[in-house]
Formats: sequence, C-alpha cells, structure tokens
Amino acid sequence: MKHFFSVLFLFFTFSLHAFDPAVFRNNKEALSRQVSNEDIERMKYWLKQRNLSEEQMYHLSSNFLNGVLSDFVEQDTYCDLYLPYLFLDVLKGEGVVTRDDDIYQFYVYLRHSNLIDDLFYDLLKKSTRIVVNFEQNKNRPIGRRPLNLYKRYSRVDDLEKFYQPFKSWPDEVDSCTIQTYLRHINQLNLSNSKSRNKDLKKLNWLGYQQGILSLENYNRLEILREAYITNWPITTARYIDIIKNAKDKKAIVREEASTDDFNMTYVLRKENITRRGKLYAAYNSTQIFLLSQIIERTAKRMDAKYVELSFQYTDDPEGEGEIYVLSPMEQYRVSINMLKKEIAELVRSETFRGTPLEYADIIAASYETGLLKSEDIEQVLKFEDFWNPKVSRWQAYRNYAFSLAGTATYYLPPPWNILGAVGLIMTQMKLTDKPEADPDDNWNSII
Repeated sequence: MKHFFSVLFLFFTFSLHAFDPAVFRNNKEALSRQVSNEDIERMKYWLKQRNLSEEQMYHLSSNFLNGVLSDFVEQDTYCDLYLPYLFLDVLKGEGVVTRDDDIYQFYVYLRHSNLIDDLFYDLLKKSTRIVVNFEQNKNRPIGRRPLNLYKRYSRVDDLEKFYQPFKSWPDEVDSCTIQTYLRHINQLNLSNSKSRNKDLKKLNWLGYQQGILSLENYNRLEILREAYITNWPITTARYIDIIKNAKDKKAIVREEASTDDFNMTYVLRKENITRRGKLYAAYNSTQIFLLSQIIERTAKRMDAKYVELSFQYTDDPEGEGEIYVLSPMEQYRVSINMLKKEIAELVRSETFRGTPLEYADIIAASYETGLLKSEDIEQVLKFEDFWNPKVSRWQAYRNYAFSLAGTATYYLPPPWNILGAVGLIMTQMKLTDKPEADPDDNWNSII
C-alpha cells in the first residue's frame, strides 16, 4: 500500500502547479440530490472489499481527481466523454477499479466526500454510462425494423450526407462526440424530443441497412439516442467554463465546506433541478459574473455613507447651486430603481440577447461567485417573512431555499449590509421569477 500511494504522489505532482482543482470541490450544495443512502451503503461495501478506509480513500481520491482534472482543463476542448476515459485509464492502471462498473462507486465517494458537487457528479455518471455502453454493446445485434419506417416526422433525403459527421468517429480531443451529436440532430428541426427520438431510431436503422453505418457506429448512435442528450441541463464544457471563470471569483476567502459544515434540515424536494442547476443551464460564466456585479453595486449604493443630488443654477462652476442629501429611504428607492435600470440594460445587451433573466438568478449568481456565502443565503431568504406577512415563513423558505442551497435555518435579521440589500431586493420583487412589466413603471428613471 505504501508503494501504491508513493506512485500516485509522483504521478500527479507534476501537474498541480498549473491548475488548482480545489475549485471543483463542493462548497455550494448542502445535500446531494443525486446520491441516495443506498448508493452510499453500496460505496462503503465497495471500500470494505478493497480494505480501504474512508480516510485512505479521501487521500487517494484527491490525488486521482487533482491529476485527471489538471490534465483535462489543459485541453483545447472539454469533451464530455474524454473525462470517463481518463478516469478509467488511471483507476484501472492503479488497480482501484477492476471492472468498468466499479467507477460509479468511485464517483459516489467523490460526491459523498464533497470532492465534487451534484452537477459534476451527474455529468460524470451520465457520460461514463455512455462510454461503458459503447464498449459493452459495440457488437449488439441490430434491433427489429421500426414500425412505420417511412412515415417519419422529418425527411432526410441524403442519408450519406446526414451521417457524414460519424464516418470518422470523434476522438474526444479535437472533436467531441456529444457536441457533434447535438449539431447532427439539430438538422432534423424538431423541437419535440419524443418525435425526434422516434425519427432518429428510424434513420439509424436505415443508415445501417444501406451500409452507411457500421454495426459499431449504429450501436453508438443508438446509445446516444437512448441517453436523451438534448435533455441534459448542461454539458461539461459549460460546467468547466463557469467553474474556471465565475465560481468564487468574488470571494475574499474561498468558502471551504464539508458535510459537517452544513445544516442538515431537509426541505421538500419537489423540483427536478436546483436553482444552481438552472443557473448553470441558463447562463455562461460571463453572464453569471455580470449578474453578480448588479448585487454588488446595489449593496454599495445602499451602504453609501450619504447620497446627494447636486443642482447647478448657472454656467459658472463656482456659481449658485444647491446640494440635497437623500434620506435613507430615498437612498433605498434610488438604489432599487438603479437596479431595475441595470437589469433592463443588461437584458437588452448583446451579452444577454435571447436569454431570459429571472430575479432569483441574480441571487444565485451572487452565491456562485462567492459574493454571498451559504450562511448568507439562509439569512437573506427570510426577509420575505418581514415584508410580506401573507406568506408564511416556512412557505417562503421552502419555495426557494432547497432549490438553491438545500438547507433551512433561521437567524435574526443581520445589520444593514449586503444581506440587507439582497433581502430588500427580493422582497421588492415579491420573489417572482418572471415579473410582468408595470405600464406605469419607467425603468429608465432612478428617482
């Protein structure tokens, strides 16, 4: 075992100077919505079979994760299926994984120990399942002829051209299977995933029967079709972009977390995707950073020592004039109106063109960039109870808390600071995700 760990240390140390993989560690999600108690029990049994304690596995996993991610982020393209190949090669080479299916237990451990978050765990699990199925089913016999074969939702006249991207299968370095496949199926111009799936099944069958697709490539395309990739909230490329360029970029000291650092009070799990998952799916790193800056500037305006209006009555700079100092309430109203103005300008900008903007996402973006900490989110959310008594504290908290952080803890209101700014903004907007424009509200006015 000593030799095993020394080899790992020498194998991975060379790459750690180039990239800090600690940014991948979970410090945002209190509870896993991807890993069940049964998954954890199976993972612990798997460790026991290998005579590895959780302490040994933590050191082992950290080294593996650091090495693989340091290698991965140096690539020009972030292919979803390249990571599973990296993990399988390294883990098999070191004897930690003997069968392909064992790697899922390794992923469970990574998530259980907060070495990765739910979003990354889900990506690894889904992409690995595709890679493993590619190998296990490459010679799978072709299925029966689909029903209504020639009654397709869309027409592809040239099958040879349609399947050209897969004549030479992507190598996961210069070209990516997932991205190539997504571009490929977009040719069908079908928004309904069920219709598209039926169409692709027929086209794949015809492609093989006409000798355009080999049996292996036919099976690969069928595996991709069955994976419903178009329903994935994010791809690995989107995830890496946000992790590298937005996550905790505004944090003075990066928040470190383990399972013991989070409050473990459960909230009803109704949504299929968390607020953080929605943020990653809807926005890139640049957009998240800009959303976070809105809150940062608003908080500074609200916390300003004083705000004044200056009136100059003559052309002479030294001539007669007047200075009016705004009251705290006037300062608050001006800050809110400037917030609305900035949101309107951001939505109309080239960066956000075509991207819907939700008020709740501004809060989620501030959390992701480290402007707000996990305990701050918990305190912010209960402002609704003070400003909108029609909504019970529990109901208001349940509506938002678990969808972002997964915890429910109540504190006394904090002092007037960034938390106050965020809380007041949320209550001003009534916690609505898609506010309707007020015809009497001029977003270009700040007074």
